[in-house]
Amino acid sequence: MATKSPRQIKVVIFCGGKGTRMWPISTIGHPKQFDAILGHTSFFRQTIERVLKGFPSEDIFISTGEDFREIIKKQAVEIPSENIIYEPEMRDNLGAVGLSAATIKHRFQDAVMILLWGADHMVKKEEAFLKALKKAAQLAYEKEVIVHIDMKPTYPSVHQGWIEVGKKIRSEDGYDICEFIRQVEKPDLLTARKFFASENYLIHSGYMAARPELLLSFYKKYSPKNYRIIEKISRFLGTKQEKKTLAEEYPKIE
Repeated sequence: MATKSPRQIKVVIFCGGKGTRMWPISTIGHPKQFDAILGHTSFFRQTIERVLKGFPSEDIFISTGEDFREIIKKQAVEIPSENIIYEPEMRDNLGAVGLSAATIKHRFQDAVMILLWGADHMVKKEEAFLKALKKAAQLAYEKEVIVHIDMKPTYPSVHQGWIEVGKKIRSEDGYDICEFIRQVEKPDLLTARKFFASENYLIHSGYMAARPELLLSFYKKYSPKNYRIIEKISRFLGTKQEKKTLAEEYPKIE
């Protein structure tokens, strides 16, 4: 059976967070992802350089807050200005993902969207990382599911989410493809130790791939009020009313 491959893969880097857990090094005005904490360049800049090794600049998008416009211009010079998705007001992951999915769907009807929360992550095995992103995008397109890219834990972390996986469906290109059971966000230490001792849990990295319309279908099913807001914004994308509608409607998101 022939494998279906996505015609277009769009990578969205999410970097609108405040970084408050690393205060005072990281502040609301200049969060940690934009600072050179390790090395000579910021985590965000390292992320841009890493993704550019696997994807052309026109396929890379950035989701961020309006307050970071000047920083983004300086640190992501290769990324086209029309690929920067600015939130007029911070609405956390719910708003950022919804707006990005709506934008990608509007501009690219048959694309798969890769979501990267790693604007402040260190990735040592870059080639394997990029290969995993592309494999996830292929599976997301082929099976019409959300595909997570997660990793084995090295200690019982209470600062990250954990993913419980079920049976291994198959191995492909060196990756185990497993059934998704559930996510547990930031467990207490006792629970984290149990997860760490089990072989059925992974650390949730925040990397995933899905078709934008699939993501939006879950908004429609589980968060209809917010879906209606995103849907209204979508109707004006690419028009003269886009900026005005976004400014009026986006802050209404929960």
